[in-house]
Amino acid sequence: PSPTTPERVVIARMDAFVNSSRKHGFETYIYGLRTRSLAFAAIGAGFNHVSGEAISARTSEVGPLTSRPMDDLFGA
Repeated sequence: PSPTTPERVVIARMDAFVNSSRKHGFETYIYGLRTRSLAFAAIGAGFNHVSGEAISARTSEVGPLTSRPMDDLFGA
């Protein structure tokens, strides 16, 4: 979705995507999450992997993937 798409629309699409993906046994990944509310919605929708500026700043360096506790999102 574009940056101007309302969050409520994005969240509804997340739920539909995850529900459809689960029916087929797919892993789900979402990136480009621009706000903490979208990050929480993605986690709540059941995405297996989430990423975006709301999670961590972009970098041009390639490095290992990291797992962060939910507290990191609350403190941002």
